[in-house]
Amino acid sequence: MTNKQPEQAKANTDAGESVKQKGLSKEAWAAVSAIAVALISGAVAIITTIIPKLQIDQPSTGSSRNPENPSSQTLDPSSSASSRPLPPSATQALLAALKAANIHYSVSEAQILSWLGNPGAEYLQVAQGCLTLLNQQRLKNRADLDVIVYGYKKVSGLPVEESLPLNHAVNLEKLKSAIVIAYNDRHSPSAQSFAEIVEPK
Repeated sequence: MTNKQPEQAKANTDAGESVKQKGLSKEAWAAVSAIAVALISGAVAIITTIIPKLQIDQPSTGSSRNPENPSSQTLDPSSSASSRPLPPSATQALLAALKAANIHYSVSEAQILSWLGNPGAEYLQVAQGCLTLLNQQRLKNRADLDVIVYGYKKVSGLPVEESLPLNHAVNLEKLKSAIVIAYNDRHSPSAQSFAEIVEPK
């Protein structure tokens, strides 16, 4: 009887240690799991932060235009075409930029603003083409945008009674000729080239 009690006590002690070992094993597993989850969450956060930034910072390779010689190319219609009309502040700013370049209009201001604000209208495309051509220059004397648009369609062999398509790429060389036509239409001296009618701002 006395021999069985120490054996029983030893068995109880071994069982307790076994329970403790199992408890430690579960705690260790929980700690490892928590660390793994934290590492994965951190990696996901870093990836979602860095990848969009890399996409934004990468230079665009889709455009082949030479910024130093814009007239040698066509104006990419995707840079101006949009499905939504321009807000009034943007059309006013565009009209102010045109006036600073000495490009005005022979219709009412309300009408020209309406045309410039409509992304489906040819006036927005041609106006942006004019500003691209003139850059840091202006016309020596006034020319009217609506006359430039008309002249551009004539020079390009397009129907003058129809609007340019939304995806039309404005040919800047032909636009130069149209500006000269509109300039001569308003002023008696007949200029022969675009260079004759521009001056630095």
